[in-house]
Amino acid sequence: MPHVTTLRLPDDLYEQLAPFVRRRGMSFNAFVEDMIRRALQEEQDREMYEAGTILGEDPDSDVNFAFAAQAEVVLKD
Repeated sequence: MPHVTTLRLPDDLYEQLAPFVRRRGMSFNAFVEDMIRRALQEEQDREMYEAGTILGEDPDSDVNFAFAAQAEVVLKD
């Protein structure tokens, strides 16, 4: 069951947002849900990038074992 949350927006922000959302044919709920999902995905992407950067900078790490698996995923038809 979905959770119900109340969102309070300043009048000026609502006035800017309302036509923006309408032009996209979305409800406010769908818009907020989409923005939250995007923010969460961006955070996950950033964490994965940082983890890969840390691993790549570690002189003792051996990432060659993953090349075959990565190629299989990337080159999959």
